[in-house]
Amino acid sequence: MGLRNAEITGLTSDCIRWEEGEVLVMKSLRRDGYCSGHHSWAPTKTGPERLVPLTHQVLETLKKHQ
Repeated sequence: MGLRNAEITGLTSDCIRWEEGEVLVMKSLRRDGYCSGHHSWAPTKTGPERLVPLTHQVLETLKKHQ
């Protein structure tokens, strides 16, 4: 199970469940046109929220950038 590009760019700190070692995917950040530079929040492509487990290495990297 992975994340789509728009879901990755839409991640915010409230999506990370540190204790559980997972990320809650509930939104995505979409471009409104290729060159316009405008972005908007959108639901995920498949609709419902889902949990994606994170490896220890990913969690440590995220903590460094928090």
